[in-house]
Amino acid sequence: MVFLSESHALQLDIMKYLFSVLLALFLSSSLSTIHAQSFGVRAGYQIAGAYNDGDQVGDALKFFYAGFYRNRPLGTSIVSLHTGADYFQTGWKEDDDNFRRMHVVSSTIGIRVKLGPVFAQAGPNLNFRVAEQYELAGVDELNDETESNWFDFAAHAAVGVKIFMIVLEARYHYGFIDYYDGNNNAYWQFGAAFEF
Repeated sequence: MVFLSESHALQLDIMKYLFSVLLALFLSSSLSTIHAQSFGVRAGYQIAGAYNDGDQVGDALKFFYAGFYRNRPLGTSIVSLHTGADYFQTGWKEDDDNFRRMHVVSSTIGIRVKLGPVFAQAGPNLNFRVAEQYELAGVDELNDETESNWFDFAAHAAVGVKIFMIVLEARYHYGFIDYYDGNNNAYWQFGAAFEF
């Protein structure tokens, strides 16, 4: 069982509050112009890694991701503003006794260019760590000195195809902020979305 310190619990409460505010703003602004937009829910498989000076730290951490989004046309049916929020995990893993796992809520903003059913997209991500586990040799090593940065600024690039209401996509994300001891996050996401 993972016990959170008082500072960790406070950070978790703040992140939950920020996520709730982002979700409320997203939904309220979406409903005001619903006729011109598309909405979607997405989920898929993620392969995350930690890199230090280009070298991978440990092995990839494999998990799922899930989230929701909207696309708002920017004066044309070809270009749209893509915004959304996702939950996923980043970090690294050597085995069940040696790993760092960060639970992340991410706010995504991107420009999507669509040609027929095919699209490409790129933009920034604001990633907020809401919880974390860090174990070495099966011992919980997470404390105030070893915890990772609670914020990461990342960028993503994506390609995909929409077939009727189903979207298939692949996205690559790279974090620019040193989250701990010179390590940066990078992760691939492969998934599907239901768009309406």
